[in-house]
Amino acid sequence: MSFIFWSKCVIRSHYLVHSLKYISFGNRFAINWTHIKTSLKAVPTTNRCLTQIRHKCGVNEALNRRPKTLWSWNIISGLLVWLGIIEEPEDPLILTIKRGVYCMQCEEYSKAELILHSALHMSQELAFESAETYVLDVLANNYFKKGDYVRAEQVFKDVFNRVLAKGMAPNEEPIVEMSIKLSHIYSITGDVDKSDIGFDFCLTEQTKRVDGFRHKCCDDMTDEEINSMALMGMCYDYYSKHLSSIGHFDKAIDSLTKAIDICLNINGRTHSQTLVLYNDLSAIYVHKKDYENALVYMKKAIDGAVTTEDKHLAKYYTNLGFVYLQRFEKDLALKWCTESLALILRAKDNDKETNRDKTKDRKLLEEKARKCVADSTALRNQ
Repeated sequence: MSFIFWSKCVIRSHYLVHSLKYISFGNRFAINWTHIKTSLKAVPTTNRCLTQIRHKCGVNEALNRRPKTLWSWNIISGLLVWLGIIEEPEDPLILTIKRGVYCMQCEEYSKAELILHSALHMSQELAFESAETYVLDVLANNYFKKGDYVRAEQVFKDVFNRVLAKGMAPNEEPIVEMSIKLSHIYSITGDVDKSDIGFDFCLTEQTKRVDGFRHKCCDDMTDEEINSMALMGMCYDYYSKHLSSIGHFDKAIDSLTKAIDICLNINGRTHSQTLVLYNDLSAIYVHKKDYENALVYMKKAIDGAVTTEDKHLAKYYTNLGFVYLQRFEKDLALKWCTESLALILRAKDNDKETNRDKTKDRKLLEEKARKCVADSTALRNQ
């Protein structure tokens, strides 16, 4: 089915007309962080992120290295090139966009939104249409990551129409990625038919694109092939979430297993994204009440997280505890949920961050761990 389906869904909301007039798309440009001397007072954590990236990767290496861990294919990269935006390292607009992107990467979504709206306003004042489209794209991704799907849908659709109007082919990879995210949004909001159509389009187009190199080892692929395979994996990943949400668990397992195979090839077995996928596969097996396989993949996630000191380790311990709880193995459930709670409280004491988004997530995880401990204890005392 033609992708033009999506362009007919555009909603010109009051919010878009008045608040989101500007954006721009981008390419894989070399970023010179040495020019970022000043920082916004409102983004202390972002400044720490920038410092860490400079320290670990060097000045230009941060975004310019071979995308070995490029699991979430980035339309922020693809669109800059397509729109022909040239980076001026000291340009205030470019610096503002960079700060917004790094806030988003540091999971400071509320701060990222404020900074990106500033970039949007700057783009409007400059009458820089391509930059306007790019900022809107970053903003849409920020809403998507934050879970604000209503606004994410609105802004993605606006970006969608902009690039199609500028002549982007409806099967190009930036369009495919936006379609994956829109399909996920439709799945989340219960519009199953639109979600099915969207995923069918994405899977068809991306499968054709990667057909000639999908069986290559990552080391033998070009950067472009790695990006395309990562986008294929992303499509399988989100499609599995959709299938699971409508109760098609066997198909969901098949799709997610394909995503894991791609992620293992690109990122390796201990990469954070691989561990997330193992966790998700375990969750699908829990829905099927196949607790044996749920344990197998949950333990794989935990083994990798312990090795790499992954930030999601406490979450994986809690999930392992809940699997044992479903099996009425109360002692093991209590053990792992208690371990999870200890990690959460330790991190809470050591972390002085005031990031509202992270604080909310941590609070929810703590509540889940406490519930697991309480349920395990109650079962033990019966």
